[in-house]
Amino acid sequence: MSDDLDPSADGLIGQVISEGRYRVVERMGSGGMGAVYRGEHLLLAKRVAIKVLHPEMTRMQEVVARFEREARAAGNIEHPNVATATDFGKLPDGSFFLVLEYVEGRSLRELVAQGPVDPLRAAHIARQVLAALVRAHGLGIVHRDLKPENVMLVERDGDVDFVKVLDFGIAKVQMGELAKRAGGTGPLTQAGLVYGTPEYMAPEQALGQEVDARADLYSLGAMLYEMLSGQLPFDAASPVALLGMVVSKPVPPMSEKGATVPPALEAFTVTLLAKLPEDRFADARAALEALDAATGVTPPPSSLAYRPPVSSRASLASHPTVASAARPASPAKGPPLALLGAAGAGAVLLLALVAFLALGRRGDAGAISEAQASASAAGSAEAPVPAAATEDELAAATFGGVAPLDALHKKDPADARVTRALAKAHLDAKHAPEAVAAYAELVAADPAAAQDKSVREGLVAATHLDGGDATLPAIERLGALGADVVYELATTPRVPAKLQKRAQAAMGAPDFLVRASSALKVALELRAARRPSADQCKTRRELFVRAKEEGDARALPYLLELTPTRGCGFLKRSDCHPCLRVDNSLNEAIAAVRGRNQ
Repeated sequence: MSDDLDPSADGLIGQVISEGRYRVVERMGSGGMGAVYRGEHLLLAKRVAIKVLHPEMTRMQEVVARFEREARAAGNIEHPNVATATDFGKLPDGSFFLVLEYVEGRSLRELVAQGPVDPLRAAHIARQVLAALVRAHGLGIVHRDLKPENVMLVERDGDVDFVKVLDFGIAKVQMGELAKRAGGTGPLTQAGLVYGTPEYMAPEQALGQEVDARADLYSLGAMLYEMLSGQLPFDAASPVALLGMVVSKPVPPMSEKGATVPPALEAFTVTLLAKLPEDRFADARAALEALDAATGVTPPPSSLAYRPPVSSRASLASHPTVASAARPASPAKGPPLALLGAAGAGAVLLLALVAFLALGRRGDAGAISEAQASASAAGSAEAPVPAAATEDELAAATFGGVAPLDALHKKDPADARVTRALAKAHLDAKHAPEAVAAYAELVAADPAAAQDKSVREGLVAATHLDGGDATLPAIERLGALGADVVYELATTPRVPAKLQKRAQAAMGAPDFLVRASSALKVALELRAARRPSADQCKTRRELFVRAKEEGDARALPYLLELTPTRGCGFLKRSDCHPCLRVDNSLNEAIAAVRGRNQ
């Protein structure tokens, strides 16, 4: 048995690589270019996936360039639906390795191998792939080899069809500043070289022409066609014949494959599969909006206040394939797969989609009229107490995005779960002011949410969307939470300069300290105490006592910078702050803050 087939013969297994950071545990698969291993990050005690190029491949410049490009692309996309690269390096034998997020789940290939996928489930998967492409294409990264093997379905927060897009190994990267920072000189893949998988390859890609982001839309169209119909749009005995069909043959109606698919969803798929790039959607964001429309979640011209449309969603929900779907049994737990489409257990079904169907069976007009009635009755002493959304309703609305969540929110504005989901949906849709408004409502309804890290992160992300134009003034009105966000923006590296300057100006406002929490006040006063003053030692020792009782991680940098006992005087051997050593209050404050933040 050769080494390629016998994992036990692999000398890399058991080795610790990259200066003691990773232990190679087992080989999970191999191919002509290299192998994929399960590894362990020793310092973090965390599983990782490690892709290793065969040593002989390092002599092939284009292969090495592609591998480095994958590292750069996957390391910079930073999106929940993309498997993230975390490290890249070289082994002693000259082999390059890439460390990636370990993805445990099943590949989309396993799902489509079992036959047609329910339309709403297929749309849910396609929507997440599009969300990943919006992010990647925004960075100038085109995948160029999207196929079911490169889409993993994992369980995340109750969603068993949470998508992770893998393998940017032949991605064409035109990354602007990103490439300049890495010393890149431009695109590496040349026109005339055909890379990709024939069944999912765009016509222009099959012809060896230059491709752009719209080639990924075609590949997604082929995958969605296969999910909906159970078959590929084109099939032939040889790759050459298949590529000829891709280039010249019209897309066959799904009815010819024996499938009955909602017309709006089929029309969306056919648009993705257009022969000419200009006949597809302009970009992934436009495709995402069109998919929402095809499934009944249509963003309105204004994102300020709207309700979901009745007509298109009702037509999809009334389709026999959708309306008659039954709730599936819970899936059996299958073997872990990491970054490979290896054989696994049977398909798992998305409970949230079934919930969406259940909501659809109630009738959209009824759901909307209830929301309208609830809104109009607000403030009336005769109005009934609104019923909180069920878990199924919330899951279904979350799947649909802003519009159905807005309808649920109008039914019961006090339901913090719905408000939280609505804020996140606005953020995902890049509706920055609306996201901040929803987070403000959430904190008003549930004051404990002000201590939630995800709320603070959401508010910070909203300011990045609009540069703080509308969001920062609104965030400043959020009391202690707003002060925390402003401080983070003003003091965190890599915040855009314009936004950081605005946040620093907000910190200088007369009422900023009044709004700040006790913990933030300690950090701010320690920061201010760096400026020379006659009473500096006394002021700082008093602050150490407060930091011990109230300080958090923000105080720690200002405390630690006072610990060195050298740095002043002749040859810089003297203590700059001898007056701070008269007692142990500094060390006690540091220990207390560290203890609270472990």
